[in-house]
Amino acid sequence: SGLEVLRYMRREPDLSHIPVIVVSAKSMPGDIKTGLEAGASLYLTKPVGFLDLKQAVEQVLSKA
Repeated sequence: SGLEVLRYMRREPDLSHIPVIVVSAKSMPGDIKTGLEAGASLYLTKPVGFLDLKQAVEQVLSKA
C-alpha cells in the first residue's frame, strides 16, 4: 500500500527527507492520523482542488 511505501521511505536515510503528501478518499480522523503517523508531510482528502494541491506542495517544499 502507499502507507507501507511511505513507512519504508521514512526508515531509509536516503529517502527520509523527501516530503510526501498523501491524497486519499479515506477521510475519517483515524485514517488521517494513521497517514500522518506513517510520516506524511500533509494529508489531503479527495476531492482536492488544483489550488489546494498547489498550496500544499508549496507548503511542504518551503519546509524542506
